[in-house]
Amino acid sequence: MRSGLMTVASTAALAAAFFQPPIMECCPSPSRRFFFVDKIMSLRGIVGQLINMNMMEATVESEEFSQFRKKLKKTQRQMAELLGTSLKAIHSYEQGWRSIPTHVERQLYFLLSRSRDNQARRKPCWIIKKCPAGQKKKCPAWEFRSGKLCWFINGTICEGAPHKTWKEKMEVCRTCEVLTSMI
Repeated sequence: MRSGLMTVASTAALAAAFFQPPIMECCPSPSRRFFFVDKIMSLRGIVGQLINMNMMEATVESEEFSQFRKKLKKTQRQMAELLGTSLKAIHSYEQGWRSIPTHVERQLYFLLSRSRDNQARRKPCWIIKKCPAGQKKKCPAWEFRSGKLCWFINGTICEGAPHKTWKEKMEVCRTCEVLTSMI
């Protein structure tokens, strides 16, 4: 279990304890009871969202992050500026102290795809994968003429069906020739 998830869970436990109704009398008024129940339920919803966000982590590992940065020929400070994050966050990603968020992973792949080395030799995904005409017409990569950025677009029809989450999609994309040729 990741430490971030433990932190969310322990924060939830503390917050839930905070919202517990004070022991005042044997039967608090119904309106007061509903107020506290409502607070606890909304807190549980927020904690559930935080846990789900934590489980939607990126698939890039710290070593890969460092390799990608070097491939882009950027310093840690320059990467922080490009990714719109702090220098401390970049240090944490490279050391493995912090998991790399999905939005950072996406931007990192995008920067790699736009580097000069990758522009000329790449072909659209539908040519590389030899997609049938019927499948191409349903695919967002074909619709938006983004065959070199298919890995960036959710809902692409890879392996016969669109994938529901970024994590599912990237499991397929990370083994696909379209993305691996760029990295």
